[in-house]
Amino acid sequence: LAIQVFYKDSLDKWTNMEGIYTKTVDINQTIRGLDTLTYEMGAVIRDKFQNYTDTIFTQISPYFETDLEKSKYRDGRLPGDTPERGGSEGIAKLWDGNTTAAQRYMTAQPEDGSPASCTIDIGQTAQLSRLKFWTYPEWMASGPWPYYFRGTPRIIEVWGSQKPNPDGSWDSSWYLLSRYEVIKPSGLPYGQMSDEDKRYAEAGFNVELDPLAPRTKYIRFKQILNWEGTTWLDLTEIQVYGDNRQQN
Repeated sequence: LAIQVFYKDSLDKWTNMEGIYTKTVDINQTIRGLDTLTYEMGAVIRDKFQNYTDTIFTQISPYFETDLEKSKYRDGRLPGDTPERGGSEGIAKLWDGNTTAAQRYMTAQPEDGSPASCTIDIGQTAQLSRLKFWTYPEWMASGPWPYYFRGTPRIIEVWGSQKPNPDGSWDSSWYLLSRYEVIKPSGLPYGQMSDEDKRYAEAGFNVELDPLAPRTKYIRFKQILNWEGTTWLDLTEIQVYGDNRQQN
């Protein structure tokens, strides 16, 4: 189905925005690109048979968001974070700007089965709104390279801190920004994917962060479950978004 979204511009004319096209049942997508003004918005849903719902209207004021400069990101490793596994290219791989390289950051599998974790100093304090991550499709000699595989996230938590406890404790210096589940649009079994699954993964996974959380300087991933059913972490690239303007 298609979700078509439009708004009234400065000339009081309705203007189409980028639509959402998907076969998935549970839809959680965001459309961006407007200024931080108040807009009259409309939306309509269309199916493949050209049936349309009634149009709904509302007023929306978008919040400010910018991509936080990756040249400031640093390894924020703390005691208790999971060591890297063989073949990992180092945590700085996560902000080299390459979302498709085979080289990526991987943790070892914790021996006790607990969630793997890693910490990143984003080098600036900001009101975070979103984090995007990319994964690499596992190489398969038999054919297509599947995403949603092995150590890539299936359920992952993102935590934030302004000043973490240097002993690495998961104490009150940390607050949960999001618990995110990767949903394969097709619902196909492990190791299989549709064209939409592939496009969805290639575009990167958008994690909406708690807009009411405190301003944040450190983020910490906690891998609850990967696609092979364990807890080690495999990521290719990240980008953090938010409002880093100076507060008055």
